[in-house]
Amino acid sequence: ENDCVRHHPFKFYGSLYLSPCLRRRFNSSISLPSVVNIELALREPNYDTFRLQLEMFVRLYQSFVGGHMDSDFAPYD
Repeated sequence: ENDCVRHHPFKFYGSLYLSPCLRRRFNSSISLPSVVNIELALREPNYDTFRLQLEMFVRLYQSFVGGHMDSDFAPYD
């Protein structure tokens, strides 16, 4: 099928959520954080600001990878 990852470590896991396959649909139009953005986030002294920045980075990566990562099944990341 389209967007199916044929070989991955969870292939025989038996999850109904990954049926018929684990899906990915890469979206290169998403701008991922730069090394500078990540470095600035890691230096952030305020925990809540730091946490929000990391959550934003995770969401960007989920959108970039697409498929199951950009869906309600993303908690499996």
